[in-house]
Amino acid sequence: MFQSQGEDCVFFETAMSFKRHPHMVIECIPLPEDMGSMLPMYYQKAIQECESEWSDNKKLVKLKEKNIGRNIPKGLPYFHVDFGLDMGFAHIIEEEEEWNKRFGHEVVGGMLDTEPRTMRNPPWEQFEEQKRKVIQFGSMWSEFDWTKSLRPNSQARGESSDSD
Repeated sequence: MFQSQGEDCVFFETAMSFKRHPHMVIECIPLPEDMGSMLPMYYQKAIQECESEWSDNKKLVKLKEKNIGRNIPKGLPYFHVDFGLDMGFAHIIEEEEEWNKRFGHEVVGGMLDTEPRTMRNPPWEQFEEQKRKVIQFGSMWSEFDWTKSLRPNSQARGESSDSD
């Protein structure tokens, strides 16, 4: 989808608080296409420099396959970054209380040479602005929506059902 608009994208996932309130967030940030090739280098360096110098686990896990479950032990908090068709990296979070929840955003902000506060504290948006963006994204996504192929044939022909 982003490639058709001359953009690249980075996906990142943060999974934490498994003992108290399990929480996972997956985000996608579109970037100019020319920056896409630099993403792995920036994230690799940032992960290697994050948290303390000494850790119990390997700082940077290079994912040889897309299945993060085979690379990160179950129950450990982690940060995972994926570069679309390229393999990504993972990092086991040692100190959850000290982990920067905006880590992935700040790496992108560093690439774009923006002020740190831009990525740490994004500006508040009114509901109408958020709604407009969701509708705009929905129209962009509709042509790439692979879930349409999962729907029953009756809905694919345009017939509506009670669940619509």
